[in-house]
Amino acid sequence: MDSSDADESPYIGLDAVRNLIFVRLQNDWDDFSLSAQETTGGDEVVIASGRFRGIFKANGAAVNAQFVQVFQFRDGKILKPQAYTDTAQFKEALARAPVSAVMTP
Repeated sequence: MDSSDADESPYIGLDAVRNLIFVRLQNDWDDFSLSAQETTGGDEVVIASGRFRGIFKANGAAVNAQFVQVFQFRDGKILKPQAYTDTAQFKEALARAPVSAVMTP
């Protein structure tokens, strides 16, 4: 969700996605949600736009950031996801946290 996630990007394999994205979100954020407001496309490419929302546990900073995600499909499975978001909001939330609390794997 932020630049600290780039430490092992791109995430390859289910374990990497689970541990480096979803486990971190659960550990570091309260009430984190992703809500798609619009989707378009089909077959090989789907584009979704919406909002990421959450509260950074280390300092209570709230995030309400817009996102766009592009999914490329092959044989009905996601081949390549690419996310674009307002990373400044995440960076600001992390900047207000004590150094020891910032996104440890």
